[in-house]
Amino acid sequence: MVLNVDYNYLGSSGMKVSNICFGALTFGATDEKSHRPGQLDPTGSYQLLDRFAECGGNFIDTADVYTNRQSETIVGNWLSSKERSRYVIATKVRVNTNPNDPTDVNAVGLSRKHIVAGLEKSLECLQTNYVDLYQFLLPKTPVPSSKTPVPSPETPVPSPETPVLSLETPVPSPETPVPSPETPVPSPKTPVPSPKNPVSSPTNPVSSPKTPVPSPKTPVPSPKTPVPSPKTPVPSPKTHILSPKTPVPSPKTPILSPKTHIPAGKIHHIGVSNFCGWQLQKTVDLANSIGMSSILTLQQQYSLMERNAEFEEFQVCQNDGISILPWSPLKGGFLSGKFKRTEAPSAESRIGYTALDEKNRVLETQPGWSTLQSRDDIWLLLDAMKKIAQNHNKSVAQVAIRWLLQRKMVASVIIGAKTMYQLDDNLGASSGWELTCEEMKTLNDLSAPEEKYPYSFIRRFNDTR
Repeated sequence: MVLNVDYNYLGSSGMKVSNICFGALTFGATDEKSHRPGQLDPTGSYQLLDRFAECGGNFIDTADVYTNRQSETIVGNWLSSKERSRYVIATKVRVNTNPNDPTDVNAVGLSRKHIVAGLEKSLECLQTNYVDLYQFLLPKTPVPSSKTPVPSPETPVPSPETPVLSLETPVPSPETPVPSPETPVPSPKTPVPSPKNPVSSPTNPVSSPKTPVPSPKTPVPSPKTPVPSPKTPVPSPKTHILSPKTPVPSPKTPILSPKTHIPAGKIHHIGVSNFCGWQLQKTVDLANSIGMSSILTLQQQYSLMERNAEFEEFQVCQNDGISILPWSPLKGGFLSGKFKRTEAPSAESRIGYTALDEKNRVLETQPGWSTLQSRDDIWLLLDAMKKIAQNHNKSVAQVAIRWLLQRKMVASVIIGAKTMYQLDDNLGASSGWELTCEEMKTLNDLSAPEEKYPYSFIRRFNDTR
C-alpha cells in the first residue's frame, strides 16, 4: 500500500478517518432533471474506490437520495468484497426518496417512520448491518424543542377563533375535572396540588392521610390507571426512536447507546448536514439534555469561496467538539484553476454545462459562469492560489483542499473525483506538506466573507479585550 493520506479523529468518537473522504455523489447515472456531467458507472466507481483504498483512504460518504440509491448500491457492492471493519461508511436521510409518487407522503423528512424505513433500505443497499455515521441531510423547520409537545390524534388543532389564554389563565389538564357546584373549596389546611402532590382525578386519586405515599422507587399502580396499549403509544417530545424495538428512553438513558436504539448496533454515530447555527445549537442542546449520544459531525459547504458557516455553525462546532466535514471544496471545480476568465468553460465541466442554461441548472455544486466571470475578487484569489501552488510544486486544487485541512475542526474533506487523475491530484493535498502561516493569511484575507452586523460589532469590542 502506498500511504498518501493522514488520519484524524472524528469528533469525540475515538475513531480515525482519512483526512480525505470519498464523496459518492458521482456514482451512478442521473435522470434528466438532475443531470450532471461526469457521472460514473459501477465499473468506473469501483476502480476509483480501489485506488482510494490503496492510498489508505477509509472514509466514504453517500446518501439515500444520491442517484436514486444507485450510489449506496455501488458502494455496497464494492464493500461486500472488503473487510468491513476497515472502512468508515457514512450515509444520510431526509430528502424525498420517492418524488414521483405524490401519495407516498412519508418518504421524506425526519419522522421516526421515514428514518427507520430509510435506515433499513440504506443497510440493504450498502450490504452491511451497521452505518458508522448516519447524517440528517437537512434540518426540519423549525427544529423541535424539548418543550414543544407532540400532538396526539386526540389533541384538537387550535382554530383562528380559539381564544388565546392569558398568562394569568391556568391551563387545564386533560386529567383535571372541571369543578362542579358540589366540589368543596379547598381549606387552608388542604394541600395545594403540585407535581409532587397531583390533582385528584378519576385516573389519579389523591392518597388519603391514612394512605401511605408511594415511594418514587416503588410506584404503586392504581387499579383504575389504564395500561397503555401497544397499538396506541404515547409520543414524547424527547423521544427520538430509530428502531421499532427501542424502548422509550428516560432522560438518563442515552438514546443511541447499546442498551437502547442500538440493541442491534445499526447506527454507531449521528451527524448533521446543512444546518443553520441556531438549528445546530438547539439540536446539540436537546441531544445533551435527554442523554442522547452527542452530535459527532457537521457536513457543510465550505471552501475558499464559501465561508459563511464560520460566523455561526463553526462556532458551535468548536464549542461542542463537533468535527467539520466540508463538501464542495472546489466549488464545482472552479477552484481547480482550470478556468480562464476570457474563455467560455467547456460543456464537459459542471460549470460549462450550467452555463448553457443557467436559469434552470445553477446549483450550489454548479455555480453560474456569468456570476463567476464578473467577480474580480475570486480571480484575484485564483491568481494568489496559482503562485502558492508554484511555490510548493502543487496544483491549484491541492492548495484549495490543503487550506481546508489546516482550518480548525476540519476532520476530513469530502472530494468528488470523476477521473483517476482528479483522485490522485486531490489525494496529493492530504499529507507531506503544509501551507505556511503567511500563505494561510493571504488566502484568508482574499477569501474573507463580508462581516455584517452583529458579527462586526461583536468582534470590534472583543478585539479590545
